[in-house]
Amino acid sequence: MPPRNQRFNVKKKKKHLRTPGTHSSSRTEQPVAEIKPRAVYGTAFVVLEDKAKNTFVYNGTNWVPHSMTMAECRLSCQVKELTQKLGDKNRYEVREPI
Repeated sequence: MPPRNQRFNVKKKKKHLRTPGTHSSSRTEQPVAEIKPRAVYGTAFVVLEDKAKNTFVYNGTNWVPHSMTMAECRLSCQVKELTQKLGDKNRYEVREPI
């Protein structure tokens, strides 16, 4: 029986060495990707969307129609769907870029 410390040792596989020159010649130059500036978003506000795709914003006393649809908001803003619904309307948290 082998010694206790050698029973559970796992043998490592040897890595195959590449021949010099094959690695650099097979690799092609890739264009450098442009880094987009990080977007800064403002404070969040809640938007409701009903089944007819109408959107509403709370102005402190009641819900008023919002100028943008949720599809337009998703293009320019940061949108997160909230789990709670208000009646039959979906709630979204929207942040517009500054």
